[in-house]
Amino acid sequence: MIEKIGQRLKSDCLVDLMNRKKLPCDMQILPVSIFCMDDIDWQIVESLQADGRMSFRHLAELVSLSPAATTARVHALEQRGVIVGYGALIDPEAIGRSVRGIIRLTGSAITTRSMNQAEQLATRHPAVRRFHQVLGDCDAILYVEASDLAELDDLVTQLGDHGQTTTTLVVSSTVMDKPFANPSQA
Repeated sequence: MIEKIGQRLKSDCLVDLMNRKKLPCDMQILPVSIFCMDDIDWQIVESLQADGRMSFRHLAELVSLSPAATTARVHALEQRGVIVGYGALIDPEAIGRSVRGIIRLTGSAITTRSMNQAEQLATRHPAVRRFHQVLGDCDAILYVEASDLAELDDLVTQLGDHGQTTTTLVVSSTVMDKPFANPSQA
């Protein structure tokens, strides 16, 4: 567990309570994971977001560490849940999924059971890429990539059993899967 020392004792330095070590003051604390990341960790994250297949040797050269130290840092980022996986990015149009849309699902008295059923439908349906339960003027938002309008219409019809739907077709996307960046460099 990492926390600040007191209420401003000796600047705003941090202490790693598990290892009883004082940490450099320029390190960042991420509020969600409570994991301290320095600039080298951010360089590693940024580099792997750009090319998740690069070798540890090449990554080590980019961040000016030894391959062993770089490997240890990557494993620490994985163990702490900062890096949660690696995978290939697929162009949906190249595999025949050219109709992109956003479906908003709203129920006037939507029940947990109905929402669970909608989520199960979303999990099974091949066009659904993301399903978000939200707070606001709707109960769920789905991002879909369908093969054609008929497949999209079929999904919207099925979701209609769980509430009112509003569908928006995506014409173009200018920012997609934007990489996370070091907040101290912003």
